[in-house]
Amino acid sequence: LQKRFLAVLLCLFALSALAGCSASSSGLSNGSQPKPPIAEKKPHETTVHGDTLKDNYFWLREKTNPQVMDYLKSEDSYAEAMMKPTAALQDKLYAEALSHIKQTDDTVAYESNSYFYYSRTREGLQYPIYCRKHGSLSAPEEVILD
Repeated sequence: LQKRFLAVLLCLFALSALAGCSASSSGLSNGSQPKPPIAEKKPHETTVHGDTLKDNYFWLREKTNPQVMDYLKSEDSYAEAMMKPTAALQDKLYAEALSHIKQTDDTVAYESNSYFYYSRTREGLQYPIYCRKHGSLSAPEEVILD
């Protein structure tokens, strides 16, 4: 279910991006487009098993670096500005995708070490609930992870 949902979202994003390409010049005022942020190149070398790897963007891994956070915020702003003309289409596609997905569902239980394991999803919840029952499917439910 989650893989299918992710595949649908990926398709939605791709369609939105394509729609954004055709609408980007007409959707922004005065034909001006925001400039994409360009990450600074900071040479960095790592040697692994005798091979030297060069990565000019290694610094972007530093999650606590304020420069990294500023760059990521500028990336987000740019993406939002470029996708703004497709906002209505994105909402429509997302709603349609959700209408085709069964949001309340239980997986088929499988047995392992005298327990029956399964998961269930509930409408409005982002993650599945993992459960098990000891001995039989009519036994009391134990929630493993919620």
